[in-house]
Amino acid sequence: MTKTTRTHHKSKRSAVILATAAAALLSTTPFASAKKPDPAVLTAVGSATTSDIEQAAIIGANTADSIGNGTIKLSTTNVNALVAGIANAIIAKVPAPADPINPNRIGNKVDEIGELAAQVFAAVGNNAKVPGNVGQAKKYALAVMKSALKSAAKSADFLSTNVVSDVVRNVAFTIHNDSAFAGIEAKLAKALGKSSKKIAGKANAGTVVAALAAGFTSTEPSTIFENGNLRQLTTITDPETDLRNG
Repeated sequence: MTKTTRTHHKSKRSAVILATAAAALLSTTPFASAKKPDPAVLTAVGSATTSDIEQAAIIGANTADSIGNGTIKLSTTNVNALVAGIANAIIAKVPAPADPINPNRIGNKVDEIGELAAQVFAAVGNNAKVPGNVGQAKKYALAVMKSALKSAAKSADFLSTNVVSDVVRNVAFTIHNDSAFAGIEAKLAKALGKSSKKIAGKANAGTVVAALAAGFTSTEPSTIFENGNLRQLTTITDPETDLRNG
């Protein structure tokens, strides 16, 4: 009996030691310091899941304004969560083929994701930390493009469209048409080109390079490419047009 009791207490002590060690490990690993998106970002994504497709993109742009003006902290965590969350909400909209307009058709989803990327970057670019700093501009341009394409680039249906080109070109075009980036545009374009494989995967790197070149050198009017700095054009041209999808 005595021997059994000692073993029982030893097991309990071992369990306590293991639990304590695990807690200490978690407190010093990324699990403990994992960054969570701002509640306002999560609220925006939640609203986008239940709104119509046009409103979803507008919610994303309006929330990005708060990142640009500092109301919501500028961070890749917030930008990634906002763009990926809204893009996923757009992708998840159920098409209605019987509807003559069918706003949730894949062509319009591509258009809305491209608008989202352009407008979010334009808003983030209003944050004083981004223009004039190649490193910061590159970081957030990559964050926007990668997050916008995170799910679409894994879908055969979306890859059969020009979603990669649309997103990348629109962000580049937005930068190209924002005078705040004029002093660093050439360096930024080069830096983004070197990161082409990171944006939509190695298989789409060539498409990304071509889209960057098109956006950074285009003399097209903003009614052809999406200029995120001119948000009012979206309101006028849409709803439910694929005008900028090429």
